[in-house]
Amino acid sequence: MHESGYPNFEAAAWYGLLVPARTPQAIVNKLHKDWSSAIMLPDVRKPLVNDIIDPTPSDSPKAFAQFLAAETAKWGALVRETGAKAD
Repeated sequence: MHESGYPNFEAAAWYGLLVPARTPQAIVNKLHKDWSSAIMLPDVRKPLVNDIIDPTPSDSPKAFAQFLAAETAKWGALVRETGAKAD
């Protein structure tokens, strides 16, 4: 990105678990807790780490929502600025 004129732009791949809008908060919280626990289990974590994936769960569903909002704003601004189009 630096060579393209965006020296402070950070691009990283990430994975997340999303649910339909209006999913009850209790279900969202349970999924977050269970998913966060599962990806830290050695049998789940080891193959991810071997593939150079750092399985780090978000602190909370709210923190992940804030991350998504920031990513949407960041990439949206880049698309608008560059005029990028999907082929």
